[in-house]
Amino acid sequence: MRSMVPMTVDIIEAKSKFQWLMICRRKIGKNGHIVRDGYGIQENLQDGSVYEGMWREEQMCGTGRMTWNNSDVYQGEWKNNKANGHGIFVDSQGSTYDGEWIDDQ
Repeated sequence: MRSMVPMTVDIIEAKSKFQWLMICRRKIGKNGHIVRDGYGIQENLQDGSVYEGMWREEQMCGTGRMTWNNSDVYQGEWKNNKANGHGIFVDSQGSTYDGEWIDDQ
């Protein structure tokens, strides 16, 4: 049976001026620092976008959903913080793209 890491809530200020609210599993990374790893939710407190999904070593990686403040939504596969693999994008007007993504395109 897999050991469960308690969920934590962190308010993190990134290297830029953006601020994030995180609810995410954490672990000790390769460099000895605590990193996001596993399921988590991140809200950008400046633009209102929300990512809910899997993390690996501080990167959006695996299955996840990004919702922007204008109601655009991408749900699908992520790798290295970008849409990679199969995913569905629905814009605020209802137009849909369902297909393969490489580096957000």
